[in-house]
Amino acid sequence: MQVIGSNRPLVIAQAGMRRDSTRLLRTATLKALGTLLAYTGADGRIQERFERRVQTSVGQTISDLFTGGDNRSAFAEDGVTALAPYPRALNYWIAFATYQAVKQQENWLRRHLPEDVYHFLRRGRRTVSEISAEGLTGMIPAQIDPLRQWVPPHRWTDERGYRLSDRIWRTDTETRRKIDELLARGVRVGQSSLNLSAALEAYLLPGRSGIRTLKPYGSRYQPGGASFDAMRLSRTEISHTFNEAALISAQMNPFVDRIDVARSANGDPTCAICPQHATIGISGERIRPPYSVYSARIGPFHPHCRCHVRPVVVEDTAGVIAELRALIESGEDIYLNPADDWDFLIWLIGPALAELLRELMAA
Repeated sequence: MQVIGSNRPLVIAQAGMRRDSTRLLRTATLKALGTLLAYTGADGRIQERFERRVQTSVGQTISDLFTGGDNRSAFAEDGVTALAPYPRALNYWIAFATYQAVKQQENWLRRHLPEDVYHFLRRGRRTVSEISAEGLTGMIPAQIDPLRQWVPPHRWTDERGYRLSDRIWRTDTETRRKIDELLARGVRVGQSSLNLSAALEAYLLPGRSGIRTLKPYGSRYQPGGASFDAMRLSRTEISHTFNEAALISAQMNPFVDRIDVARSANGDPTCAICPQHATIGISGERIRPPYSVYSARIGPFHPHCRCHVRPVVVEDTAGVIAELRALIESGEDIYLNPADDWDFLIWLIGPALAELLRELMAA
């Protein structure tokens, strides 16, 4: 059973976003520690009368990572243009993961197809909605339209009805709330600025300061740290984008008819949710047969989910090549598909994110 691609691009994207998030939080942490120092008295503590000022200043420093000037929106009115460093970095890695999901399919088509068939596929331009409206036949997958339409990463809503900008704002709000609690408690009990700085640093950058007793603020391994919250959000968003892009690319690739949902070798072996959906287990063993490309349920199945999509190639590739050559001879058009990876990417994420990806990849 031949599959297309792997989860390597997903791993790279998530590692890149973790690196960027840590860098951004480190910069904000240094600025926040400067604020604490500025309000420290001769006794090495911050007076209670400065509590609110310190909370406001430090909180604003952190909010500026996640949201724009109104501290409410992560993106501009177009819903895509980032207004702060965190969503800007997330934009890039979302675009990267989407492109790599498409590129894996383009690479397979280019390597395995006769030149005439490959270039015929690259000429495809009609989208799913156009296919449905015009009632095209032949190699057009009739199941595509009733199943799903691609929803751009910034437009899809979670089970609570929140879009990406809302989810980032909620992370920002929760981070500020925990910082307010940490600072208020430290100032009111007369904690030294040195210890308060260490506690703040441990919350923003778990593992950096060696603080061990930070409940309820969390640590690298306990939910609650700012880096944990930021990475939980970004990992889930990037996984969602990669898997959706891989699935819609597979649906529009005439050489794919099934989908494997594979668990990551680095996933949680005790997870009770993923084995209910995966076709490939954590050790690479087959759990159940592949899903139809038109009826697969894909991850992420929970926050931090590492499951990924693996498109499965049809068994009769020669038959598909023959059908495509019949279309070539008849002069019928083909639909938009991953053989033209860049146009397919633009259709998925729009020109703004595609251009951002092009600029940063060329840098």
